Amino acid sequence: MALEREYQIAIRRSALFATLEKDVIEHQLKIAQLRERIRIAEDEIELHEVVLELTRNRRLIDAISEFSDVGSSASNFVRDPLQYCREENIPLPEGVTLYPPNSYDPSHLPTARVRRGMWDMEIIWDGETGFLMRPYHATVAATEIH
Repeated sequence: MALEREYQIAIRRSALFATLEKDVIEHQLKIAQLRERIRIAEDEIELHEVVLELTRNRRLIDAISEFSDVGSSASNFVRDPLQYCREENIPLPEGVTLYPPNSYDPSHLPTARVRRGMWDMEIIWDGETGFLMRPYHATVAATEIH
């Protein structure tokens, strides 16, 4: 009897340890998934912080607005936005890529490209609504800021 009881206890303990090991693996997997979600969320937060930086940069808004108001290639900003920002000492967020438009028309608004983690977005200036963020679509040559 005692041997049979010890055998039953050993079987239950073995089953318990197997269950615990399965639980450990499940929790490790859940932690990894949550960390990945947090990383993705942090990257997305960085994108929105870039939009905030651009929105609060009054000198940049003035340069973009001049381009939008003039509506032609007369603006120095249009010819080379990166060079213009350097010459005018207009700070830009790290890792932002500006796109100089080839011509002005409603479908080609000033844009910037921002990459953070898995996110590859373009930020488009619209004189009426401000900045709009959408997934990046390559259309023109870029001037990159490092």
